[in-house]
Amino acid sequence: MMGNSSRQRGRPWSDTGTLDPDTAALANFLRKLISDSMSLRTFSEKLTAEHYEANPPSYSTLSARLAGKGLARDGRLVHAVVTLCAPTGKTEILREEAQRLLRNARNTNASPNPTRRNDDQNESDSGLRNEIVELKNTLTSIQKSQTNTQDMLLAIIRDLTQLRDAPHAPTQDRKLDTAAPVSGEPQEYPDLLLPPPQNQINTRQHDRDEKLLEHIKHDILRSDPHGYRGSRAIRESIDRVLYGSRTGRFDIFELTKSERTYLVSLIKMELTRYLSTNPPEAENARTRSEANYAQVNGIDIDVVFSWRMNWTISNEQVGKPLLLATANEKKSVWSLGIARASPENLRSAANRDGKRSLAPSGMKLITWIFRDSPLPPNTLLSLPEETINKILSYSTAQKRVDALFRIVRQRPISLTAAKTVSMQEDAGKRIRNSRRILAEEGLTILSGRDQQDVDTAQSLGLQKIHPEEYMTINLISP
Repeated sequence: MMGNSSRQRGRPWSDTGTLDPDTAALANFLRKLISDSMSLRTFSEKLTAEHYEANPPSYSTLSARLAGKGLARDGRLVHAVVTLCAPTGKTEILREEAQRLLRNARNTNASPNPTRRNDDQNESDSGLRNEIVELKNTLTSIQKSQTNTQDMLLAIIRDLTQLRDAPHAPTQDRKLDTAAPVSGEPQEYPDLLLPPPQNQINTRQHDRDEKLLEHIKHDILRSDPHGYRGSRAIRESIDRVLYGSRTGRFDIFELTKSERTYLVSLIKMELTRYLSTNPPEAENARTRSEANYAQVNGIDIDVVFSWRMNWTISNEQVGKPLLLATANEKKSVWSLGIARASPENLRSAANRDGKRSLAPSGMKLITWIFRDSPLPPNTLLSLPEETINKILSYSTAQKRVDALFRIVRQRPISLTAAKTVSMQEDAGKRIRNSRRILAEEGLTILSGRDQQDVDTAQSLGLQKIHPEEYMTINLISP
């Protein structure tokens, strides 16, 4: 629609000839809007967190974005350019056009990326190699420790035997010959008392740990028997960072590295709030959120989250009970366990921050509170790519919402999914319009906020509809 525009002020724009056509069209569209009203430097100075919905990017980052680098993933920038640069009276028209170009660019860039697959594979291979090396080192250390312990016990037995065989020798003349050779043949000393095995020494501590962990598990289950509150905390955190109503994103792999880091911190903060069985005192609420620990029946417990169950434990957390959480967006499940991060159950290697992950022996000691419990599904992520492309191919927000509820039937559809396909906050209005339009096609949209609709879905043997969810069913059974 637009060729490579040159800047009205300052140096010319870089060439977009190396970009794919859809990304180039989006970049040129945004460049034209900026050039017609101000320079890029002025735009950078006017861009605030209020327009960008986050800390605004630097001038150099803006230049890179408008050159096409990461532009298809930055829906916030597209929204901000239209807000600041659109002529009076043309904002909505230009916003619709910008969203159309953004969807086209995003669909083009959504094709499988072999480079990312190779990077993931390399990362996985590197992790396996490191784990193998670490296991070998651990095994060698254990073997050396066993050898040293065996030599020590044999030396003690030898010395005690000498004392037993010479009972009348003067005390001052008794000398323990620790350097005497030991026969390789097995020997028995029935009248000697050897130290108890290590597992017997730690039995009492282990029993106390088991009782404490079971006590914490019981309190959490009592406040959230099915894990629904915890699952909502994770779902809401993910949707909040994806911000589909502005960016159109519905996959966490579309997030930047800093956004993924922030998402993990947000999930830990929300889980801390929902898992605390004691309401925190007002003066301690902020401290508890920043420290990421929950209070369960008066016991402070750190919350640790990892997508791949590769929890990293800081030195301050060693020896303390920890709540370990994980989630899988593809499978729509989440898990929560509790364990004590004892030094012997941690890997020897540490990352740059000095944190260590659980060793295989430590993973086996996790007491699971919720294991693969249901996570509110990401409606769009669970749909086939062809279905997603069909829904997003419509030019207007209302038609995209209509297509979503027309195509996806007899399964819950989240309000977030409607906001994402419409790229509008007021998706409820679009859904009400869709209910009227689809009724003419013999379809009805049930709402999770209407108990009669919830009962209707259950009577048909369909999944339960929760608040903030909808479901399309046939009015007339075939």
